[in-house]
Amino acid sequence: SEINLQRWFKYKLRPRSLALETDEDLADYLSRRGSKVLYHSTSEDQLNRERWLTLAEKESVEAIDFGHVIGHAPPAGQAADSIAIFHEFEPLETFAMDEDVTPEVMLQWIESHAKAKVGRLSERTWMAAGNDGIPLAIIFLEQNDLASRQLAFDYAAALPSSLRQKVTVLEAYVEDFEMIWDRWGISGRVLPTAILVRFTEEGLIERTVFNESKELFSQETFATFVQLALSGEYEGYQLSEPLPAAEEVAAEGLVKKLVLDNWDSVVGQGEVDVLVQFTIPFCGPCKAFAPNFLEAALLLEANTTIQFATMDMNLNADPLPTDIQLQAIPRT
Repeated sequence: SEINLQRWFKYKLRPRSLALETDEDLADYLSRRGSKVLYHSTSEDQLNRERWLTLAEKESVEAIDFGHVIGHAPPAGQAADSIAIFHEFEPLETFAMDEDVTPEVMLQWIESHAKAKVGRLSERTWMAAGNDGIPLAIIFLEQNDLASRQLAFDYAAALPSSLRQKVTVLEAYVEDFEMIWDRWGISGRVLPTAILVRFTEEGLIERTVFNESKELFSQETFATFVQLALSGEYEGYQLSEPLPAAEEVAAEGLVKKLVLDNWDSVVGQGEVDVLVQFTIPFCGPCKAFAPNFLEAALLLEANTTIQFATMDMNLNADPLPTDIQLQAIPRT
């Protein structure tokens, strides 16, 4: 759309490193969501400024939010004449500068430390990755505090350098996404967890969810997850509503409750044809269609070759274990 195009141009044409010349500039910069790399120099030598700006233009660090303070006091928590990774107002990592530090060494440190953790999941970071076709490894955490941010940084920093060059690692929190776990295919019951998102050339989104049902989330399992998910070899978690209890089954009547974990036993047997209504609770058309679906089940009650069922796609993963492609809800 025109709005997205404008945002893309604004993102691409932004200054690669913001000159922070006042306390207001610095406060505004540090208040931004996500991680930032800030360069401080007590000397106003033009060479220092040009060296930093040249480094910030490097394609390998394009996704990082750069800033510089030259000739002024550094922000709280950052030593003078250093590079620091900030997450909002909190410094996470610091690299001391001296006369012997070359731009190549600075770039190597940024690529191996700062690039490991570049920000928080937002419209801006999502769009930047989508425009450039860069896979996203998104770590979901429970609380937005310094301990969680440091934890996310440690997970990302533990990735081998070969993987850090291939993905952008972002963090997301319950406070932002608690109501839409289903859209990511995450249960929300086990945190931290992660998903890997790939943007295809056809403009589609492919996601793989860390398999919380088979392994614990750690630095090692996160690295393995990213590596295998990038190659398409990871068996991701499939979100499923709990199997209906015995009393629920007894009370189902003509329309069976279908969940991902009983899909094969209900649909995959091939003994009867199964007519499934895919729905979500807050869908108005789904609610309007439900009486018609039940009426059809009543009309065909004597036909033992047809089974009617409903499936809540708010609580069960898509894609389903067949060739069914749900492009919209409701769908039958």
